[in-house]
Amino acid sequence: MEKLRLIHQSLKKYEDYLKEVKDKHPDSFNDIAEIINKYENLTNIYNNLKSDEEKIRQRMTQEADEFRKKKQNLESSINKIISETAEIQKKIKVIYSNFNI
Repeated sequence: MEKLRLIHQSLKKYEDYLKEVKDKHPDSFNDIAEIINKYENLTNIYNNLKSDEEKIRQRMTQEADEFRKKKQNLESSINKIISETAEIQKKIKVIYSNFNI
């Protein structure tokens, strides 16, 4: 029975708080139900924004990973080309030195 009394007391405090909000902002709220409805709408909007933010963060992380992989592949290709170019230069020097008599 004590637990019910405490719950009732808590709900009464909440109701008083909502009435106080309504009285302080009569231009914004006509009744308590409107305050609760606005709170629920704002909560839903906030949750949607958080969800969208998380999706964007995941996409950014994925794109950053893909960029890093592409960069590494390009760096490997560039290093391979540089190495091949150095080998070709060596061969050209050998060929050129053979023709220089």
